[in-house]
Amino acid sequence: MTIHPILLIAFCVLMASGIAASAQTASTELQANASIPASELESMPLHLAVTVNGRDSGLIARFNAGLEGENMSSPRSELKQVGIAVPAGLGDEVSLSALPRVSYRYDASEQRVYISAPIRALLPDVISAARAPDYEAPEKSWGAALNYALTLDHISVANGRGSSNVAAAFDGWIFSPFGTLRSTGRYFRPILTQTGTTPGGRFVREETTWQYHAPSKAVTLSVGDFTTRGPTWMRPIRMGGVQLRRDFSLRSDLVTDQRLSFAGAAAVPSSVDVFIENNRVYSGSLNSGPFRLEDISVNTGSGDAEIVVTGDDGRTRRKKVSFFSSGNLIKKGMADWSLSVGHARQAYGLDNASYDASTILSASLRYGLSDAITVEGYATTTQDFQIIGGGFVAVPLALGEVSLAAARSRYNGRSGNFWQIGLSTQIGAVDIDARSSRSDAGYADLAYVTGVAYLGAGALANSASLLETARAQDVITVSIPVTAQANRVGLSYVRSKRSNSHDRLISASYAMPLARGRGALSVSGSHDFTDGETRISMGLSLKLGKRSYLRTAAYTSSSGRQTRDVTWSRPVRDEIGDFGYLAQAGQQSGQTALRAKAQYRGRLGLVSGEVQKSESQTYLRGELDGSLVMAGGHLAAGNLVNDSFAIVDTGVPNMPVMLQNRAVAKTGRNGRALIAGLNSYHRNRVSVDVADFPHGSSPGLTASDVIPARLSGRYVDFRGAQGAGVIAVLRDGSGAVLPPGTLIHVAGGTDTYVGYDGQTWLENASARNSLRAELEGGTCKATFAFHASGDVQDVIDPVVCQ
Repeated sequence: MTIHPILLIAFCVLMASGIAASAQTASTELQANASIPASELESMPLHLAVTVNGRDSGLIARFNAGLEGENMSSPRSELKQVGIAVPAGLGDEVSLSALPRVSYRYDASEQRVYISAPIRALLPDVISAARAPDYEAPEKSWGAALNYALTLDHISVANGRGSSNVAAAFDGWIFSPFGTLRSTGRYFRPILTQTGTTPGGRFVREETTWQYHAPSKAVTLSVGDFTTRGPTWMRPIRMGGVQLRRDFSLRSDLVTDQRLSFAGAAAVPSSVDVFIENNRVYSGSLNSGPFRLEDISVNTGSGDAEIVVTGDDGRTRRKKVSFFSSGNLIKKGMADWSLSVGHARQAYGLDNASYDASTILSASLRYGLSDAITVEGYATTTQDFQIIGGGFVAVPLALGEVSLAAARSRYNGRSGNFWQIGLSTQIGAVDIDARSSRSDAGYADLAYVTGVAYLGAGALANSASLLETARAQDVITVSIPVTAQANRVGLSYVRSKRSNSHDRLISASYAMPLARGRGALSVSGSHDFTDGETRISMGLSLKLGKRSYLRTAAYTSSSGRQTRDVTWSRPVRDEIGDFGYLAQAGQQSGQTALRAKAQYRGRLGLVSGEVQKSESQTYLRGELDGSLVMAGGHLAAGNLVNDSFAIVDTGVPNMPVMLQNRAVAKTGRNGRALIAGLNSYHRNRVSVDVADFPHGSSPGLTASDVIPARLSGRYVDFRGAQGAGVIAVLRDGSGAVLPPGTLIHVAGGTDTYVGYDGQTWLENASARNSLRAELEGGTCKATFAFHASGDVQDVIDPVVCQ
């Protein structure tokens, strides 16, 4: 075929025009794109899953990167969360390429970044060996509680009229989501005196406080009466006012004391075991990379731990770590503090509301500076008195504990200084503890100042009161093992000097357990250099059976005073219906004394009776300890509530109720029981046994986990349907039982499931019952008549479903 030249020229012109138009269009698009800021083309925000050294971090972090993932950066805080160590000086936004020996790969399809880093570029994986429970917020509730101790006693003397008294101690509180208002007090009234008169009774208020607990922040606010807090070298006092303080007891998930820790690195996923004295105290797993194992529990004192790391590649590494465990260190980074303002309480237990007029401001702090150092601070000011002090506790090189504290005070224009130094260590198997303190004549602390304000300086100067701060005090104790079973001899020396007294005492003691835990033998002696008297005592304790004990003791002194006694006892336990007793015979200064006591723990409280007989008098005493509580609008009575409680309602009288799978109470005639032993801020399992419900009744629940706040209560309802229940054995037309797990629809009732052997529990069965079963091939229906027998568990077999 021949192409005309004119057509060929026209075709070429058209093609050239198209190419030119396309070029012009492309140029126009490039010019349009050139108007987009370059910064937006260079970086864009991404939220990516992160894998570090082949392990999924399980986290999504924010990154900034180019269109192809180049120039990737991330905030410093995000990198730390995924375990990347960021050197100082790189700023808040960190480029991944600036991290030494760190590389990355961005996968757009997976929306994930893969980071490769050497061990030194990773943060350690922190593992707690304490296995503390996770924090769970306590349940908020309304209610009230009243503990009481009612006492009646009588004393009769050989030559005269006896006397009788009635007394009562009360501890009551009202709790709500907004805090707890608590008050304590005592009542005393003579009902017969030796003179024949009957004076009136008197009630003395002890403490009244409103408290609000913030468990999430571990903080407690107190308004009313409280006790000041501070370091061990500063004496506390009672005050009335406002106190805000750290309260670690609100958090069972926190480990606050500094325990053994160990840092290392695992090249591959591994297991780790910790052995102390050939006993495994921890076992767990490690990811590859650096790790820090914390909160390993050890006994107080020095020792060695062996850390064994076994990798998935079969290689095992062992490391021996020496430690000295101190109970006076707080965990690194933690702070324990207290702020108090108010007035000193005076005549506690004597007057209802006696407070000093001067306002007191007091503050204290403990802070874990490192794993081996805890610092302390204290300051108080009031009218004509100021004091400030500080100190530290340290465990250098696992050799022992060293403490140092110093304070300076100013009181009534006089200044004084105080210092204290302490050392605890172990040399071989010998434990040594030493404390020494000194103070100037002008030094005073808050306990002394408030005591002078109430009693007067003259009264203190003319007495042997210990209210005055010791000018010099030295205490040294030594514990020496003397047998292969590590039985120890304890030696101690105490010296205390005040302006009105000077005491020096040396003592020694030895205790030896008997074979197979049958008892113990103890011997102790002391010599007082002040009065020159030497004292020696000896005791023997024997276990008789599972719960009874026989104890004998003898005491003699160089002044001629001698005592001897023998005691047979059985302590009462927490279970309802348990009993205890004590029988004692003794002789002192030639006179014989007898004592007998019996206790019984009933559903409503603890009843005690006691009699004491000597040659000159007879003493009789009876006591009832119990409580009245309210929660969920319901009342209950029972034993003393020491922390929190639960009112359990089963609707069934005389039924055992369990706490942590241990029977601790029985329901009364109204079907309710008080469980008085719940632990606040912990999970408490309250339960009943379904077998204890009478035939014909169905419990709504049989167990409940209660997490109460401090001094609070909860109403737990285990009541269910009280109609008759029946076990129906469901079978098909051939007589075979229906398979387990088959869903059963009960007409007018609650759906249920077939159990093993076709047994199906039906609640509230009526005279005529209809049900439908969901089978693989369809459904079947069954009807049956029922009349409760009333004395045994009713079973109907067969119930044919077709």
